Amino acid sequence: MKLEFKLKIKKLYTFILCGVLLVKNLIFKKNFELKRFLYTNKIIIRGNEAVLSWKITGCHKIIIKNLGLIAGNQSQISLILYKKINPIEITFYGVGGQEETKKIEIKTSSPSVLNSFTPNTNIINIISIPLFKRDLKNVLVNLFNYKEPKYIKLKKPKIASQNIKINFEPFIKFNHQIKF
Repeated sequence: MKLEFKLKIKKLYTFILCGVLLVKNLIFKKNFELKRFLYTNKIIIRGNEAVLSWKITGCHKIIIKNLGLIAGNQSQISLILYKKINPIEITFYGVGGQEETKKIEIKTSSPSVLNSFTPNTNIINIISIPLFKRDLKNVLVNLFNYKEPKYIKLKKPKIASQNIKINFEPFIKFNHQIKF
């Protein structure tokens, strides 16, 4: 109920704004002119948005067929393309019955998986592995049937100090020639 009320208020606000823009364009005698209309020419994956933008003067309302009405003072709109809605028909309305309609097509595509992934793996038969050591079979069986952690005893490393002597060559200009 609350969401429906907000939508009605928003729709009423848009109608009032369109009316105010119509009166403003009548008073100031704005000429209706669509100067620029831009949209993407790339393929859009369904569920993503496409931005339509325009530059227009003297417009009081814009109707996007099958989507709705927006005020004429807006210069762009973002459409989320959930389904294929081509062609998109946008009509710009000016004072005195002037109008201009743009029909555009935005290419949309659904992503598809080319090769399906199967999560199944084949475990080789342990008996078919030639055993070089007796414990190899037990280790492989324990890898598949992991029950409790095994602890490895490590010996402490022996650190022995060494006498290291470093002799530095003094910097003498003649030893290191610099080329320009």
